[in-house]
Amino acid sequence: PRLRATIGGSPLLATADRLRIPFARPGFAADHVALRLGPSTRLDLATLTGDFARGGIAGRYAGADGQIAAVPLRMSEGAGRWSLLGGSFAAEGGGRLTHLADRPLFESLVSEDLRLRFAGNLITATATLAEPGTETAIVDVDLTHDFNAGAGEATLDTPRLLFGERLQPDALTYVTTGVIAEVNGLLSGTGHIRWGPAGVTSDGVYRIADANMAAPFGPVEGLDTEIVFTDLLALRSAPGQTATVQRANPGVLVEDGALTYQILSSSAVRVEAGRWPFAGGALILEPTVLEFGPGKVQRLTFRVEGLDAFAFLEARQFENLAATGILDGVLPVVVDQGGARIEGGYLVSRPEGGSLSYTGEISDVNLGVFGTLAFNALELIRYSTLTIRFDGAIDGEMVTNVDFTGVTPNIAREGQSFLVAGLTGPLSRLPVRFDITMRAPFQGLLYSVRLLDDPTFLVSEAIARHRAQSLTPAERDVQALESEPMP
Repeated sequence: PRLRATIGGSPLLATADRLRIPFARPGFAADHVALRLGPSTRLDLATLTGDFARGGIAGRYAGADGQIAAVPLRMSEGAGRWSLLGGSFAAEGGGRLTHLADRPLFESLVSEDLRLRFAGNLITATATLAEPGTETAIVDVDLTHDFNAGAGEATLDTPRLLFGERLQPDALTYVTTGVIAEVNGLLSGTGHIRWGPAGVTSDGVYRIADANMAAPFGPVEGLDTEIVFTDLLALRSAPGQTATVQRANPGVLVEDGALTYQILSSSAVRVEAGRWPFAGGALILEPTVLEFGPGKVQRLTFRVEGLDAFAFLEARQFENLAATGILDGVLPVVVDQGGARIEGGYLVSRPEGGSLSYTGEISDVNLGVFGTLAFNALELIRYSTLTIRFDGAIDGEMVTNVDFTGVTPNIAREGQSFLVAGLTGPLSRLPVRFDITMRAPFQGLLYSVRLLDDPTFLVSEAIARHRAQSLTPAERDVQALESEPMP
């Protein structure tokens, strides 16, 4: 069969490969039915059956596949019941919704409660779409289309979507893959898609509440933000979106921060500004554009302003290490497939300088004359310049260089040897420069510094390494046998 009609001024063409009308009962069955309304609205049905009854026709359909106008959404695998009663067409069933794009923005969603009604040149439809793997409800859809105007609108409502052990964002979209993981938080919001003779537009407002996640630069806790999308289908937002973060840990814990940003597309975000209070000063994220995808490299520059050395150490409970002074600096962070690393980061003291004091116990291991003087000098250093440089992986080895110059008023200690005591007077009036290089995982760097509370362990380990390197092969074998436990 080949049928032609007009709906709302738009031409309708209906065809089928075969139409069967049985003599035994009043009804029909058709295969491969194709409906074409206007230039771009279509519906294909693998099978369509119907029985004539009082007041109209009712039957079943299967293999439904369709798209409305230029909206880049496709409903497929549809099946269910339909009826045409009193001039009103209705259908109930299920199906699968897919985003039509070279790289779909979201994974396919399924519905088991699709309801559609067509009367008076107006189509209305509702459905709840769910993630097929977990059957978690994602969005409620409410759609209308006016054939007279050739225009319509779909409202997408997500009242409460919880991410956690059951569902992660990468089950819904590729956008978050490699960007965030282990997400725990709440998403809610409403979006709109509108279409007509002038084209397709979309917008929406979505909120993320109290979200925790793992990011390439470290864990994030307590993220709250509201995103105003100017183009929901292209995933573009207005500028000036604001997010607050309770805690983030890019190697050093920062709290109560705020970000302003703009989502440029499904794979790019412009960071306009970021700021966190940090040890009496501020940690500032400079403007940048983050592009996500295979092979993309992210570059973030964190600026440190007014870090108070005393507040920094006090907050981390260093019992035997104290310092004063204000530092500024820059921490360039590079994030790629290999992880996150700091390249050429540094902190520099302000011209007024400060003081550094180590008050822990000195080991009784023989450090030598100048080793003893060095530890004594650390009892109180008034430095004029202090520079700390960082290079290395945030989740791997970090090379940290600490360089400071100053004077020590009194490096003498009770019970020192005559030679050491004789040197303390002249040395106390000379500038002393310390150049310390540490190699350690960045996340454990502060732990390494805290080992200064018990330098005996560090000094003993260094002496043991030196002695082991000076042993002959035969002596090493004897030492290895002696260290083995008895059976």
